[in-house]
Amino acid sequence: MKYTSCFIGIPLPTEFLKKYREVAAEISKILPGIKLAELDSPHITIYYLDEQSQNNLANIKTKTTKHLNSLKGSKITVGNMGLFSNPERIVLYLDVQYDNSLIIFHNEITKELVNYNAYDNSLGFTPHMTIGKICKDNEVTFSNNKESINRIIDGVDWTFEVNEIIIYGVDSRIQPESREILSILKV
Repeated sequence: MKYTSCFIGIPLPTEFLKKYREVAAEISKILPGIKLAELDSPHITIYYLDEQSQNNLANIKTKTTKHLNSLKGSKITVGNMGLFSNPERIVLYLDVQYDNSLIIFHNEITKELVNYNAYDNSLGFTPHMTIGKICKDNEVTFSNNKESINRIIDGVDWTFEVNEIIIYGVDSRIQPESREILSILKV
């Protein structure tokens, strides 16, 4: 199988799942055109691998596992609104505050995974938790409701220690898009 995209992420701990779903539902009421991210297993994206063949996954897992020790004791705080924008859509996300150990880990796996690199890794290191995608047709509705959305997100302040990293595979050729957990790596 060939995945249309793969990425490395930190799963949101179960104690925050209910609140994450509530935040997404409140935003969905304000922005009915938003395409929400996966609500069953939200995660913080920390490294994007783009399209990958299943043949590459064992090597990606081995190379990533070598650097897990740099994450021991690492803490993350999720909160605040962030946006990525391109000509087709706006991606609404929760911003992530992190300590130096996540930067070290990212730099190490960037070197290790250079052969599996994706073009947008050159845009800078921006760990984030996607809430949803807003197509440009709904941009005015988003702009008109940005303050209300920000108030909802202001209630988010989740801090936790990184205990695992997950390698995800996505196949967007089918709808709804298929996302699988390919490997769970314990820190």
